[in-house]
Amino acid sequence: GIHVAQILASAVSIELALVGFLWTFFVPLVAPIVLFEGIGPVGAMRRSTTIRRRTWVDGISGLVSVYVMFLLLGLLAVLPPLVGYAIAGPVGLAIGLIPAAVYLVPLFFVGTTTKSVLVAVVYRYGTTGEIPREFQKPTVPASASVPPSAREP
Repeated sequence: GIHVAQILASAVSIELALVGFLWTFFVPLVAPIVLFEGIGPVGAMRRSTTIRRRTWVDGISGLVSVYVMFLLLGLLAVLPPLVGYAIAGPVGLAIGLIPAAVYLVPLFFVGTTTKSVLVAVVYRYGTTGEIPREFQKPTVPASASVPPSAREP
């Protein structure tokens, strides 16, 4: 009885995680589509799915990069409570939660802002095929590749 319940719970957890990922991947473009294209929510979800199908590699790599970066940065918040616990036990743990919270609140806002910017860039790329100039890899200006001795005075 319990074994079957554990297997079912694991399967449901995996399915919910997959649904959550798909929702996170396909739905964020709905807001820019409604805003810029004037399509209703249901039509925007269909349009979002169409755009994501064309840009899924870029979208996944961007989302994974953002999530991994902020996950790793977020894991640093574990250090103050752990150090506090190691030094002073439960009281140190409680005291360590204060700097952890002070660190995590702005990190949350920076993370959500970064994800919003990524969504805007993916939307633009998916609808125009262009990456905004500000997000393109920096290039070396032609004048920088010419040795100073070869430049005109």
